[in-house]
Amino acid sequence: MIFLLTSLIFSCSFFVGCNNASSLSCDSLLLGTVKQGDIIFLEGRTLRGTAVRVLEPGGNPLSHLGIIVLSEKGCDIVHADPTHQRDGKAKVTREPLSSLLRRQKIGRYSLYRPSDTHRASRAAQWAQYQVNTHTPFDNAFDLESDTALYCTELVWKAYLNAGVDISGGKRDTIPTPLGTLQVLFPIRIMKSTKLKHILSYP
Repeated sequence: MIFLLTSLIFSCSFFVGCNNASSLSCDSLLLGTVKQGDIIFLEGRTLRGTAVRVLEPGGNPLSHLGIIVLSEKGCDIVHADPTHQRDGKAKVTREPLSSLLRRQKIGRYSLYRPSDTHRASRAAQWAQYQVNTHTPFDNAFDLESDTALYCTELVWKAYLNAGVDISGGKRDTIPTPLGTLQVLFPIRIMKSTKLKHILSYP
């Protein structure tokens, strides 16, 4: 059972957007609020999202996260998502936040922001660079390497490269058939003293 949950947790494809009835509320709530480098946490209602909530300390319902990147065209999210593939391989991707929020099966989201806007901008630039260089999804969930990234790892390393460790130097441990694996759960980032809660929906 533990192995099954461990396998499910790390595909990070446990998010999609608000249902049609709530998508307008989602968009209107975020309109004019988001800033460059904000971190958005999303709740998924899929099997994988449930696995994250079971394994994550405290049962955090928000099982996926990404970084907000703004442009003249609007508000996008950069995130590591194995369901978005290029040349048959999952990679770090950028997409309109509104598109993500309109997908099915998301229950809620929360927006967090660092106090240092300069570092937030640098973190967003680093995240965008991962999109530009087609950084692959980290199927090995190896925090030691930058050659591939999973969702929480992407956000953590974006800020780490901007000079802020939003993990607090802490790690989570997951049992595997070969021993234990050190990872970062979304709740570890959410509890960072370097971040301020901006809003939640609903």
